[in-house]
Amino acid sequence: MKKLFIILAAAFLAVNVNASKGAMVLSGSLGLNINSASEYVWDNVSEKAVKETVTNTNFSIAPNFTYFVTDKIGVGGYIGLGTQLSSLEGVDASTAFGFGVFGRYYVMKTEKFGIFGQATLGFEFGKENYLIEYFPVKANETIIGLGVVPGIQYFINKKWSVELTLDNVLSFAHRRVGDAELAVGIPGFDAKIPDTSYSQTGFNLNVNPFALDFAPLQLTLNYHF
Repeated sequence: MKKLFIILAAAFLAVNVNASKGAMVLSGSLGLNINSASEYVWDNVSEKAVKETVTNTNFSIAPNFTYFVTDKIGVGGYIGLGTQLSSLEGVDASTAFGFGVFGRYYVMKTEKFGIFGQATLGFEFGKENYLIEYFPVKANETIIGLGVVPGIQYFINKKWSVELTLDNVLSFAHRRVGDAELAVGIPGFDAKIPDTSYSQTGFNLNVNPFALDFAPLQLTLNYHF
């Protein structure tokens, strides 16, 4: 990563700053994903598990706002909404609401390019639907996450820029799923499933995010005012 930074710095010798102290930026993300997979699900009519193609449709939107405290330091926040619709009969949609704050520091900024690191602290709350064996289950979910990502920004003009961020160099996340219950009525089973509540805590250090595939890359369009 250090070698790449040196190459980019040598290529962009101008020092005119495009987004300076006092500038504000609006941006965000919009996502749509549709996927299908074969799953064994419970059939109330035959009272047995049957193989069925389950289609999930995911939609998300997350606007964010940045304010430049100095020419090289920006702070901001975001909110996010997401939903997942399932083709399983009787299963409600999964929903999620999130918000967070972040800080960004530019290690290099020119008239057209910027290289930065960004640290984000985020919180997410939602209702999740998933399968335990072949039983559809719904549960409450809470996630707390901290991540540090590198990025490269290109300033199209004084009003617009695009940026590419890579995978987290450093990340920490705590996830709790609890209060689970069956999403549909199944004869002979209690609606409450007390043994499905659990917590997960993860820490990841990735010293070479540039070596990953294209899945972690994120492209964002920004409006400056």
